Amino acid sequence: MKEKSRVAYLILAHTDPEQLKRLVIRLLDHSEADVFVHVDRKTAWGQVEIPAPLRSRVVWLDNRITIWWAGSHIVQATIALLRAALAKQELYSHIVLLSGLDYPLLPSAKIHERLLANPHHQWMSAMLLSDSPIHSRHVDRFWFEDRILGEGVPDKLLRKALEVLLLPVKRQSKQAFYIGSQWWALSAECALYLLSSIDSNTELLNFVQYTFAPDEYFFHTLVYNSPFRDQCPPVVQWKEGLSPYTMADLHMVDLGGATIDCYPTLKGSNKLFIRKVTSNKSQTLLDRIDQDL
Repeated sequence: MKEKSRVAYLILAHTDPEQLKRLVIRLLDHSEADVFVHVDRKTAWGQVEIPAPLRSRVVWLDNRITIWWAGSHIVQATIALLRAALAKQELYSHIVLLSGLDYPLLPSAKIHERLLANPHHQWMSAMLLSDSPIHSRHVDRFWFEDRILGEGVPDKLLRKALEVLLLPVKRQSKQAFYIGSQWWALSAECALYLLSSIDSNTELLNFVQYTFAPDEYFFHTLVYNSPFRDQCPPVVQWKEGLSPYTMADLHMVDLGGATIDCYPTLKGSNKLFIRKVTSNKSQTLLDRIDQDL
């Protein structure tokens, strides 16, 4: 059987097309990488111009979904990216989920090397959601973060009224929920298991439709309740101040603005990506990363 040698990068983008273009080109430095991009339907642009030799390795999702902060539509967009990547039936080793505002801290070949050296490892850390008094509220009551009537005051009032009306209702699920960073890297086998689980049982997907920020626990809950749990890091013990975004396995986060001042911290890290860079404030930093790292 041929070795699984390729890596698929899934990108959720919603802003800054120049930064997205730079990210895609950088990821495709390695010939064994493919990129799949979902651009939020709210944006005025749907694609960015990629150099001709690289275009065949970039897939732009046509069925774009409108995404709202902390809503459930981002889960649907991520599932759509997974389907697009796995439908190609390439021999992927890992599926890596990124934001359009991420950037590699190593050459693509080095990232590829590290992923392929750990073919049965899932880069997804999580804690038991019920252990956190803050985050347990995200699933035990109704939230309406996705717009119902579109933008505007009437929609906001309707959603808030529904939340207040349903506040006494205590929601329960059969699942033990696990929560962590939205951004992860999974083996292709684990990703296939995710899609199979989603298709065979829609209960969890329906449940999280009216929860808060389900992108931080929908996929984690499926993986940590699966046979792939033993390939994940041990469950993180909750402590005061612990937040899902700080549990990212591959990303440097919370640097107070990704500018050149962050460079010494990045240089000493063991992470593969930095979060929340932009084409304006981060250009000098990204140039330095390309030059030195």
